[in-house]
Amino acid sequence: MSRTIEGYGAAWTLDFGGDLITQGAFKNTLAEWKRRKYPIPLIDMHDYSTIRKVLGSLTDANEDEEGLFCKFELADDIDGDAAFSKTKDGHITGLSIGYRAIRERDPGTEGRKLGIQRILDGVELREISVVLWPMNDEAPACAKRSTTTTGKSAGRNVAPLSGRAL
Repeated sequence: MSRTIEGYGAAWTLDFGGDLITQGAFKNTLAEWKRRKYPIPLIDMHDYSTIRKVLGSLTDANEDEEGLFCKFELADDIDGDAAFSKTKDGHITGLSIGYRAIRERDPGTEGRKLGIQRILDGVELREISVVLWPMNDEAPACAKRSTTTTGKSAGRNVAPLSGRAL
């Protein structure tokens, strides 16, 4: 039986750092990931200090109307067990992306008045982390134990975080 964490790595809303990612920003990086089949790791709190901080890998991702929806398979070790339990029990509240901006634009005077520092139209996804406080509170995660992989709807309504049903 596999253990997965799924949720939104990014949302199409303004984050606390002033970034606004636009729908379509992940199109090229997801296509390249699927073509090359290289792992995009699930990391513990963006901590790259040791390989023990790698909790699993991305197994599926797509852009939908809310953001970048991601599914991860967890490592079969004590750290994967901890990530699963803490997410399932609601102690881990979200996901956060590690990325490099590929295409960005200035939001202009009106955008800056709304708190937008930059608009990201293209990003290279490097990693996604489980975090206690995501930069965008509309990027929740949930954990599930599954024997099937029928798509993102299979995990909805499991351990919703931040008071938001998945």
